[in-house]
Amino acid sequence: MLALLNLASAKPPALSYILPAGGQAGGTFDVKLEPSPEGASGGVWIDCPGVFLLPTGKDKARVIITDRAPLGLHMIRSFNAEGASQPRWFSIGTAPELAEVEPNDDIAAGQKCGALPLCVNGRLDKSGDVDGFTFEAEAGATIVASAECYALGSPVDAVLNLLDASGTRIATAHDGRSLDPVLTWKAAAAGKYTVQISGFLHPPQSSTQFTGGATAVYRLTITTGAAVTHAFPPVVTTSGKSKLELRGHNLTAKEKQFEIDGAQLVTGRGIQEIMPPVGFLSPVQVLVSPAAPVIEKEPNNSAAAATPMTQPGVAAGVIATSGDVDRFSFTAKKGERLAVRIRSKALGLPLDATLRIEGADGKMIASNDDQGESPDPLANFTAATDGVFQAVIADQFGKGGEAHVYALEIGTEQPDFEVTLTGANAL
Repeated sequence: MLALLNLASAKPPALSYILPAGGQAGGTFDVKLEPSPEGASGGVWIDCPGVFLLPTGKDKARVIITDRAPLGLHMIRSFNAEGASQPRWFSIGTAPELAEVEPNDDIAAGQKCGALPLCVNGRLDKSGDVDGFTFEAEAGATIVASAECYALGSPVDAVLNLLDASGTRIATAHDGRSLDPVLTWKAAAAGKYTVQISGFLHPPQSSTQFTGGATAVYRLTITTGAAVTHAFPPVVTTSGKSKLELRGHNLTAKEKQFEIDGAQLVTGRGIQEIMPPVGFLSPVQVLVSPAAPVIEKEPNNSAAAATPMTQPGVAAGVIATSGDVDRFSFTAKKGERLAVRIRSKALGLPLDATLRIEGADGKMIASNDDQGESPDPLANFTAATDGVFQAVIADQFGKGGEAHVYALEIGTEQPDFEVTLTGANAL
């Protein structure tokens, strides 16, 4: 939506930050825009229907988020007749909002929070700043804390620490899907716990001191309730409905079951975001495909036990344990040029996948770890004979776990291209 500001002189806008950098769906609140776009034609643009920004003064605006506004991150820019600012990001969530109040640096003096879940809007105001938030948790509850900082465009590589009632650090998280951390911890005893957020300057410089400043804004979600991290299979078909299992923390059997109509998604293929009905931390990324996925059948570690699939087609699996290897078999005709691709990192998942293509004799035909700038593998090969081939998937470092999920695509190699944007304003 557009909001116009009536200000006098004009110069190209430069939107440094928004505070708070997001809000709860259905909420109304004030934000600080630094600086305001200047000139009679100045305003603020956001790529999200159902969000309204109403100017209330210099560097200030009232935000109205309707219930229809899509959850997740949305691009926001200020503009005037001279041009548009660099993009910033505005996050819409479902948890009640809490504004950070200083001082909250001391281990024994974290800002007291009410009932969970909640989302804290704050800022690391100065170099060395550490912000703490104290809450109650029951014995056996899984505490989940998720930060949005780098994702908002803040120049911060954030760190989360969890402290118990005595001030002892019991858990640390540094990176999650990106530089933004996600911390999980199962409380052994009921009592008070404190989540602290701090961070290092990004891009990094020679200093190792915690960073801070006007642009170091963040959103910190804390919950002991349902928290969805990913879905399995991570594939939604465009024809009909797909049944997915939501995975994460503190989910009941009923909450795990999720059905989505692929026709509701943007037409086409590739990776898209879906919003789970419960436990929303961040959008869940899925591969959209015209074909329904083949699910791996364990054990499929050996060539004789490979899970069969057709090509072109898509499959899904998980490297469930350390050292696990998954195999899929498919047929190809002599001279057929095929592309075999793994999607995992691109889905926000931790698997550092390796891919190997083997012929019927077990000899390797092609292999790949990372494809260009992508951390996911892509292997192209031409079938030398008619026959059965196998795609072999593993983790680069032999790791595994429930979240080491992947999607496998096999099909005829298609023309493709990449676009490189050379600066923040290239878009």
